[in-house]
Amino acid sequence: MGSDAPQVEQSVKPFYLQIRERLIQDISGRGGEKLPSEKELCEQYGVSRPTVRKALEYLVEQGLIIRKPGKGTFVREAGRSAAPAEARGLALFYPGHWRLEDSHYYLSRIVNGVFAASRDGDTDLGIIPFSPDIDVGAKLDRLHAHSSIWISPYHDELPVMEALAHDGHCVASVNRRINNAAISYVHCDGTVACRTLANLLLSNGHRRIAFIGLVRNTDFFLERHKGFLDAHREHDVEPDPNMILGKHFSPPTCRKEVEALMRESPRPTAFFISTGFFYQPALDALDNLGLRVPDDVSIVGFDEMPGVSAPRGLTIARQPLDQLGRTCVQQILEQRDTGKPFRVLLEPAIIERDSVRKIN
Repeated sequence: MGSDAPQVEQSVKPFYLQIRERLIQDISGRGGEKLPSEKELCEQYGVSRPTVRKALEYLVEQGLIIRKPGKGTFVREAGRSAAPAEARGLALFYPGHWRLEDSHYYLSRIVNGVFAASRDGDTDLGIIPFSPDIDVGAKLDRLHAHSSIWISPYHDELPVMEALAHDGHCVASVNRRINNAAISYVHCDGTVACRTLANLLLSNGHRRIAFIGLVRNTDFFLERHKGFLDAHREHDVEPDPNMILGKHFSPPTCRKEVEALMRESPRPTAFFISTGFFYQPALDALDNLGLRVPDDVSIVGFDEMPGVSAPRGLTIARQPLDQLGRTCVQQILEQRDTGKPFRVLLEPAIIERDSVRKIN
């Protein structure tokens, strides 16, 4: 397919039909050959990307071309069987060091939402733990998947996602904003919720508030820390940088740091816990010291944690985990038709319980 191909003529026939017919002519007898990218085809034929994409989708459905995630789009070789036109699978990737079989609350709730929406959308779903050594393209081929969802992707997953998106694959992230115009996301806005939680403490007279969280780790923790800082600025209060705990994301370390901090004078009057994984170690430390919530110290936190936050009466921001999964599937199924990446922000719900005490 040379770069000197004539551009689409003005006629009563829609552009995508003209492109479709031209492509069918151009790929004839070129089995196994890689097609130019969508951008290159747009320049070659002088039409928009949605027009090119619509024409290519038709060729995929007819089994004339095949998309190989991470590699590109190729003319199907003669004699090779095509996947059924209706095979439109969806791959769900999650960080491989998380263990779905261990009833990981955060992961399992999102997966439940993805599964329910996939079932409603009559879409085959494959759930895959990601690791750098897996062949993502081969797994997508086996699923006949032209779309993939990535739950809270880490940095080593981003190059794979970007390569897939570059090749026309529908890629979406759940609960992490990705700075790439071709990658969609459905994200829970932690900044607003954490500002609300911190305001609750500050409005009740607390000024020595310890923050537990990974302020140098991932984007969503940085969002939560930003909300915490924003609330302090609104109240003209300078947070103490020495009261940021749990930097290494280790529950035993968190427990030791909380105990050490509560032995100091003056000690914190409140804790802001930016992830539910730190609730139990922080509470264990307070229990060991004989300190009660909220009589001796107040607590707010981001995330519900079964068996901990509700029984201990913690005021928290609850992420809509099922809704994150459902919304992402619904949006990605729509993207298959429109070709437009999506950006969706959902708000956590503030659940006020009995863990905040007003002080003078």
